[in-house]
Amino acid sequence: MAGDRHQLPPTTFFATAIEGEDDEEDNEDKIAALEAVSGFESLLDTLSPFLPNWMLEWHYRSRDERLIAFSNHHIYDSRLITFPGTNGEDIIRHVLVPHDPGLSGQEESASREVEEVIRLVFEHAETRPDETLGVITMGIKHANRIQAVLDRELGNHPELAEFFSLDRKELFFIKNLETVQGDEQQLMSLGWRFHRIWSTDWFTNREEEIERVISSYKDAVRFADIKQDELKVIPAEPKKMPQRNTPPAFERKDDITAYTRFELRTLAEWAMSDRLLRTDEELMHDMRLELGFQKLGARMRRIFEQALKDARSWQKHSLRKRV
Repeated sequence: MAGDRHQLPPTTFFATAIEGEDDEEDNEDKIAALEAVSGFESLLDTLSPFLPNWMLEWHYRSRDERLIAFSNHHIYDSRLITFPGTNGEDIIRHVLVPHDPGLSGQEESASREVEEVIRLVFEHAETRPDETLGVITMGIKHANRIQAVLDRELGNHPELAEFFSLDRKELFFIKNLETVQGDEQQLMSLGWRFHRIWSTDWFTNREEEIERVISSYKDAVRFADIKQDELKVIPAEPKKMPQRNTPPAFERKDDITAYTRFELRTLAEWAMSDRLLRTDEELMHDMRLELGFQKLGARMRRIFEQALKDARSWQKHSLRKRV
């Protein structure tokens, strides 16, 4: 089971304006469905106490670590291992769109912002047509307005039709924030197949969703059978389990506070040296046994947590120096 409790959960924010004002009754049904499930606990949080937990620390999606730097520091406690980008250009650029207090009805989608986004999209299509592009908005109404204006303006720019063609390997897209996160496009390119069920649809049309799941499963099985016939199975060679380095050679002490910060960081580096995925609890358990202590008290836990944090920071520093 994979998940991230820091990712955006289902919310009524994006359902406040779906396909314009004519769908007000349908919007109310969707909002009511979301509110009906809002009191339920997250499946991830519910199962966490009963299953082993591993944090995937290698961040691979961002082409440049500056894109994830804020989230890494403030949300993930700087635990993500990131890499500097090779592109010397500015990765993040702020374009200010002046606010016009005289315009009304601009709360969910500002007209001037729509115009500026369209200008930037066309500029990208003209100057960098070989690079992919996506537009992510803070709401469905804003995404829909941008799409509508883009469709209208494309008639005046036939020379850019190829960039927005549906035949491209990686399509231009306009999506709101909630639907773009966890985008499975990268995994689909590796052969994964996905079937997504939104909580609102499950609570309003359960039987229909069950039928869609069964149909999707059967399609996936048929596809897998076809692909299996085309594959030549090569038995994998058995791999040796990675081993930890030699334990630290410093003298063992009776009091955890008698160890220096360097010694504790060295101990934490040893615990992580086999690169196997372990929870902090498992790492601290092995660290305690290596030092010969009988139990993990609150003070020892705090010291070990700091040691693990120091070790991870040192690892990232060493990686950056090698890069």
